[in-house]
Amino acid sequence: MEEIKYYAHSANAKGAWQPLKDHQQNTAALARRFAGTCSFGLRK
Repeated sequence: MEEIKYYAHSANAKGAWQPLKDHQQNTAALARRFAGTCSFGLRK
């Protein structure tokens, strides 16, 4: 059985596609970095 591949974005100018797993991991890493710098209105 052939593995189904999912992509987050279509090909860029170089013809490279971004796999969905890579996109999700990169987005999560950015969210962690952003959340770590925000107090969300909370004070210690």
